Amino acid sequence: EEARVANDELRELDIQSRDLTNSISELEKLVHERSMEKHEQEMQAGWIKENLRTEYGIIIDEIEIEEKLTGEEERKAQIKLDRLKTRVADFGGINPEAETQYEEEKKRLDFLIAQHKDLTEAKEELKKVIRKLNNTARQEFLQTFEETRRHFREIFTELFEGGEADLNLTEGEDVLEADIEISARPRGKRFLSINQLSAGEKALCALALLFGLYKVKPSPFCMLDEVDAPLDEANISRFLKLLKRFSIDTQFILITHNKRTMEAADYLYGITMEEEGVSKALSLRKSDLKLDFGTAEPR
Repeated sequence: EEARVANDELRELDIQSRDLTNSISELEKLVHERSMEKHEQEMQAGWIKENLRTEYGIIIDEIEIEEKLTGEEERKAQIKLDRLKTRVADFGGINPEAETQYEEEKKRLDFLIAQHKDLTEAKEELKKVIRKLNNTARQEFLQTFEETRRHFREIFTELFEGGEADLNLTEGEDVLEADIEISARPRGKRFLSINQLSAGEKALCALALLFGLYKVKPSPFCMLDEVDAPLDEANISRFLKLLKRFSIDTQFILITHNKRTMEAADYLYGITMEEEGVSKALSLRKSDLKLDFGTAEPR
């Protein structure tokens, strides 16, 4: 009997122990929940303080709270609170896509900044290349100009049997953009600009410049269109003599109506019209024929 009673008491104590354990667990859970709520409230309070400081310049800890406000002070405080609420409302709702949009725009901005940097660097590099090319071009141009100038003077004197001429660059300008001025003094005359020369003198002056260039930069072909038209017989002879010398390195194609020039050519090409409205091309090698340009009129 005593054993049975002891067992009953033991079971009762066990039940009470389990109840106490459950109560303790519930209390611990409640304490944890309250602790979490407190932590969350502290975080919200901190966020509110920071927001008031950054957005409105209000530092909560520095505000002195009076125990009781007068009616006028309470009215002013309410007006200020309403004004602040209106400002907050004007901000509108929170855009949930704002962060994503910000990241996209930032990515785009970073890309454009990188592109701008690349373009700026490429621009500076291109400027360096342009400066280098311009410097090289100036050196090459001045060297070619001086050589052409020297040959132009020599050939001018040969064609005019005396006199002198010169080439000059416009002063005060970049040599790559400067004009080239031609001055000439045929034998027995004063120095004149190219525009003051006669037609024949202009033609000889242009030929002197052309052949002066060919002395510096020879060309395998050259076409001359009636350059001998304004020349008299004496000048024709000097022109043909010069042409013969240069024909060693250059093949000349001349369009001419001058018989003396035709006589000096190795090949003749002509256009005739045996029938009205029908043109025909003719070609002759002068070495195959014995022609007398002094008695026959070209057709």
